[in-house]
Amino acid sequence: MCVLITGGTGFLGRRLVKLFESKGIHFQTLGRNRKDSFYCDFGSNKIPENCMDDVETIIHLAGHAHDKGSNRKQESNKHDQINFQFTRELIELAKKKDLKKFIYISSVKAGGKDVVNGYLNEESEGFRDNFYSASKRKAETFLREYGNENMKVLILRPSLVYGPNMKGNFKLMQNFINRGLFPPLPNLDSYKALVHVDDVARSILFLLEDKELKKEIFIITDGNLYSPREIYESLSLSLGKVPLKWSVPKNFFKLLLFFPWTRDKLKKLFINEPYSSSKLRALGFTTKFKLKDINEEAF
Repeated sequence: MCVLITGGTGFLGRRLVKLFESKGIHFQTLGRNRKDSFYCDFGSNKIPENCMDDVETIIHLAGHAHDKGSNRKQESNKHDQINFQFTRELIELAKKKDLKKFIYISSVKAGGKDVVNGYLNEESEGFRDNFYSASKRKAETFLREYGNENMKVLILRPSLVYGPNMKGNFKLMQNFINRGLFPPLPNLDSYKALVHVDDVARSILFLLEDKELKKEIFIITDGNLYSPREIYESLSLSLGKVPLKWSVPKNFFKLLLFFPWTRDKLKKLFINEPYSSSKLRALGFTTKFKLKDINEEAF
């Protein structure tokens, strides 16, 4: 069996590649790095058809995540081009090549945000309208038209991912804590589901080895829900620092929400996202790590 991985040089991709190497799984990579087995600038170049020769399964990790552009139309086009158009082209070529399985790494942001009975799951409603969420949801909808006996389509939605060499807002927060510039967070009425990067890689292997699933969506978390205060304390301890016992008053953070340069990042930190991965756990998959293990590696 040969597996094609897109985005194999990214944060998750590097860990998945290492896991596959440790298991002796034959794979090749498609991406924008010259070290990839096959080169493709996602959304800009035609996918080389020979990248799927002798391949049975695609694991599609590649995507465009952050709204960085000042031009909203340009940023919207980039999300659509990479997260949707490229995904569509990839599965259409996979169908042409008679591949057996397509595993798409989406995001919890593609799902609903309306909390019911304390949790968010694969069936939650109330969709987000930002470029990233919309493009991921659009890709999921298209892919699910393909799931059948001939080609199984499995969609994995990781919650916010942590682990060694992480990037994004978590890394930024860690850097500020390390420099003594991040205020000790209070306990707020919001909770966030998180997951270790190696557990995401392990869940992908779990889905790869499954023989029964044909067309499903799964959320993956580490099974815990963390308050902002717990996140602050865990990140502090990961840096060898003792968390400050006092907390900044809640009203201080409410005040910061009025300033555009802090509003978006604080909203991401404090928004209530209590995702549940009970559906995946019901199949027998278990995670190994909690946030306190942020610096640990499984393989």
